[in-house]
Amino acid sequence: ALREAVATRFARATKQRTLAVLPAPKRIWAISDVHVDVKANLDHCLALAPRPDDALVVAGDVCPEPGLFRRFFESLVPKFKDVFYVPGNHDLWVAPEDLASNSLEK
Repeated sequence: ALREAVATRFARATKQRTLAVLPAPKRIWAISDVHVDVKANLDHCLALAPRPDDALVVAGDVCPEPGLFRRFFESLVPKFKDVFYVPGNHDLWVAPEDLASNSLEK
């Protein structure tokens, strides 16, 4: 009886916490190594078509420059249902002109 009670309670709690209550994206797209500090790459990324029912994973190496980094994401976020980001090594480089003193702060 105890085992059944625990199983029932666990099932109820799990059901309440499932991500299924959020509408799932139709498709999941993934890009990486876009290096938008190269103008042709930036232009291509800014011209990506809106996909409001889809999710996008940006898997690193966007660029080390904070202004371009922000511009890139400000253009993408409104185009997709969800945007997920994983930093790459280029994104975390700290240059002398950066306001951050280390990669974690950046």
